[in-house]
Amino acid sequence: MADNTSPRPMNRKVLVAFICSVIAILAFCIGLFPIPFTAIPCYPLGTLFGIASLVLGMKAQREIRANGESGKALALISIYTGVFTILAMVCFITAGVILLPRVIEWLSQITPQPSP
Repeated sequence: MADNTSPRPMNRKVLVAFICSVIAILAFCIGLFPIPFTAIPCYPLGTLFGIASLVLGMKAQREIRANGESGKALALISIYTGVFTILAMVCFITAGVILLPRVIEWLSQITPQPSP
C-alpha cells in the first residue's frame, strides 16, 4: 500500500529569515577581521540583518503553527542567531565607543610629532 501523503510546504518567511541570519553571522565575522575599518559597515549591517532574522523567524514560527507548514527548526535557528548577533554587535559597538578615547590617545603617542 502506497503512502499518498504529500510533504508539507515550506514556509517562505523562514527561508528569508534563515538567509538573513547567515548574512548577520557573516557580517559579524567579517567585522572581527583585523582589517582596518571593516567594523564600521559590518556591525550596523549585521545588527539590521540580526533584527530582520529575529522578527521574520518569529513571524514564520507563528505561521508554521497556524498553517501546519514545515520549517520549525529553521525558524528556531533564525531566532537564536538573530538574538546572538544583536547582543554580540551591541557588546562590540559599546566596547568600541568606550575604548575610542584610549585608542586615540595611544595613536597620538606613537605618531611622530612634526618639528617646527
